[in-house]
Amino acid sequence: MVDRPRSLRQLLAAGAARVRRQRGLDDEGAAELLRQHGLTAWQAGTVSQVEAGVRPLAVEELLLLCAAYRVSLVELAGPEPEPVELAAAARLPAAAVRAVLADGGEVLRALPADALDVPATRAAPAGTPTPPDALVHAARRFGVRGPAEVGRALAGIEDAERHAARRLGVSPERLVLAAVGRWGRTLTAERDARIEQRRPSTEPERHITLRGLVTRELLTELERDLTAASPPAG
Repeated sequence: MVDRPRSLRQLLAAGAARVRRQRGLDDEGAAELLRQHGLTAWQAGTVSQVEAGVRPLAVEELLLLCAAYRVSLVELAGPEPEPVELAAAARLPAAAVRAVLADGGEVLRALPADALDVPATRAAPAGTPTPPDALVHAARRFGVRGPAEVGRALAGIEDAERHAARRLGVSPERLVLAAVGRWGRTLTAERDARIEQRRPSTEPERHITLRGLVTRELLTELERDLTAASPPAG
């Protein structure tokens, strides 16, 4: 039986783990570095999910990960000698994949530390409200820790979070904390990423219903987390 080639996601996941170890970082240290480079909702669990290949990376996330680790996409992919599977029954030689990704590692490593502007990591303007202690404490049940992390999560509340919170009978704050704890990003960001991931394999006539299908799937996942994180009655 012929072994199935690794997918591009698996290739990049293995590369992310390899580069993190080369930098001497554990999951917590990597998450802190990545938050400083714009992936402000990432937690240690997000890093482990990405490296296991179970969480897809949006293109924007992939570029910020490379910026944080100071590697090019080619370096992240590594010296894979075997063909890489890009879709079902669609494979490219590893050399062709590297050629498509192209190499810019030296340019990236030469960038000054302040080349990437990450507003979320700046000091909060005077007068910015601090999340209530009760909310910061409650956020720990979802794996979101500290006032800064909670504040960044709350800043991601959009209409999708408000509508979903009403459907589940919870506050938008609890919902966005559950989302960040589970996926490392808000409901809106996770929804959009899953839609883009599935659109190529979804029949065109079903594209209009894809958003609703994905949203229902996400709400089911969040409902379990919200129930599990609810304090015991009594």
